[in-house]
Amino acid sequence: MLSEHSDHALTITHDQRMLARMPRSKGPALPKGHVAVRLDAPTIARLEALLPLYALPGRDATRSDGLRAVILAGLDQEEQRAARLWGGPRPADDDAAR
Repeated sequence: MLSEHSDHALTITHDQRMLARMPRSKGPALPKGHVAVRLDAPTIARLEALLPLYALPGRDATRSDGLRAVILAGLDQEEQRAARLWGGPRPADDDAAR
């Protein structure tokens, strides 16, 4: 969330709901939430076409910003589809989460 103070400084405040979903690693017991993917050129072009949607004043969006946004949007849709197919989301497998 962006806000301007009386001294015209631009500050970004984070949505606390998003911060709760993104744990910060402080040691080896909690891995960082990083993943790597390979995308074909047409998919990268589609993603890059959406980047202006995710830009902030004074900061262009990165591919990571765009990919994060489309993953989160798609994740909501896939969870809804899972609920229709399975009658609710399946619990995460502890071994698969590691």
